[in-house]
Amino acid sequence: MKPIMFLYSRLSDKLIFFEKTIKQALKKNAPILILFPTLARQAQYAQTLPATLQKEVGSRLILGLRSAILNPPENLHTIILDDEHLHGHREQRHPQWDAAKAAEIVSQELGARLIFASPAPSVERYYFLKKDNPLPQRIILQENPQGEVTLIDIKNESQKAISHSLEQSIANTLEQKQKVLLFLNRRGSATAIFCQDCK
Repeated sequence: MKPIMFLYSRLSDKLIFFEKTIKQALKKNAPILILFPTLARQAQYAQTLPATLQKEVGSRLILGLRSAILNPPENLHTIILDDEHLHGHREQRHPQWDAAKAAEIVSQELGARLIFASPAPSVERYYFLKKDNPLPQRIILQENPQGEVTLIDIKNESQKAISHSLEQSIANTLEQKQKVLLFLNRRGSATAIFCQDCK
């Protein structure tokens, strides 16, 4: 069974999807494991669970951190990696290991469904999912309605940090006496926008 990428733009979408997935597993009387990147995220999610599902925590509904994948329950139905792009799923001390890779092995061994949940999936995870299947199964509850998005390849741009298109958009906006806010969303491990030496 191939992993699934669940993309979401709102927290409410994630909570609805998680609750639906939990109920599917419990309906089959099978356990479900949800891995969180931090203890705070785990506690925060536990508080959002309805009372009917809170009774299942610790028995058929297992909420844990990355180490929980090392001792999976029998007849495991589903593994969910919450916010898979965050570094909390990776052990930085030796021996270093990645809960996402461990989850892939466990899901194959036990025949469990594996779901990677993220609003902004890691490049590595998305690449490997796409490599295994040109059309990876993705679940998107709602497309992000927050304006137009333009993807620009800056390989052929000059030595500037921003593209010609962005520079022109900024100039047009300033000519109209409006304000511009540049926000670099550094989710992940990239420490540079683009290296001109690596073209």
